[in-house]
Amino acid sequence: MITFDKNNDPTGELFDNWRRKNGNWYVLNVRPGGNIMLHRPNCFHFEFKAYGLKGNLSKNTKYCSQSKQELEMLAQNRGVKNLKKCRTCL
Repeated sequence: MITFDKNNDPTGELFDNWRRKNGNWYVLNVRPGGNIMLHRPNCFHFEFKAYGLKGNLSKNTKYCSQSKQELEMLAQNRGVKNLKKCRTCL
């Protein structure tokens, strides 16, 4: 498992470069307030920079794994009963 967050990737560039090379992995995006969603790295939700929008892809912690089950277990261990799965990429 690989983790990207504002501490190890302050600009979000590491995650952005990583995700472009690892489209077959899974990403657990953890937003403030416990909003957690499962994505694929090539999801359009991570493409806002391509549209000229500013932001940091590592503002929210991202757990990345080749195993969807590993991320589902992580979410469950964090108290998530029904993990949201992105309707765009999954």
